[in-house]
Amino acid sequence: MSIKVKLGTVVNAVESKALAAIANMDGLSAKAAYDAAKLIRKVEAEYKAFTAGRDMLIKNLGEKDEKGNPAIQPGTPAMQAFAEEIGKLAESDVELRCSKVRLPAPKGDEPCGLKPVHLIICEDFIEIPGVTDAAEEAKDGDAKKSEEGAQS
Repeated sequence: MSIKVKLGTVVNAVESKALAAIANMDGLSAKAAYDAAKLIRKVEAEYKAFTAGRDMLIKNLGEKDEKGNPAIQPGTPAMQAFAEEIGKLAESDVELRCSKVRLPAPKGDEPCGLKPVHLIICEDFIEIPGVTDAAEEAKDGDAKKSEEGAQS
């Protein structure tokens, strides 16, 4: 099984610490904990490759600052070029060869014990019984309605 996401989604999941929140959840089954560990390893590898590419881009486009480190000054053509290149990179498709993490069923106001922001950031990496299943069914129903409307 694999998960297909944009590289920007991977970067956001790491930098926001949303995946760490999943890894530190109480109540994960042994399988979910295993899937979370595998997912995090795969995501971290992609994130390391992204940061290496970003750092190389800064080195290539930037100039040395007063400490001798490569840097790009805001408002410069180099910053514009950097932003464009990073934007293109973030839109790259990534395939993670692992399973989605199946979280425990929702309880109370914070489904599965995660904050809503973590759920939004990690939606491509998780399954929640009764929640993601219903969302998939709704998507499938909307797709069928679109197809039926196109055929009319």
